Amino acid sequence: MFPVYEGLINDLDAGPNIWPRTVKDDNIIVSWIDAFKFKEYIASDAFKNSTPKYPEKKQELERLANSIHEDDNPIIILIKVK
Repeated sequence: MFPVYEGLINDLDAGPNIWPRTVKDDNIIVSWIDAFKFKEYIASDAFKNSTPKYPEKKQELERLANSIHEDDNPIIILIKVK
């Protein structure tokens, strides 16, 4: 279980906490975040001061945030459960 008010904590790439929206094929969690909220999170101190397990993935999130506009479609998040 996880605290519902926090969502799943993303310690892999320091991305935003994940709120599961649905499950696909019993092993893929599907979620999404608005482009505006994603960019806002990537600009936050919480993100900047985070230490993820995979720092190179954190850099990829920064590049993604810099390549989108606030009014773009939501960012789809897929998590494969082991």
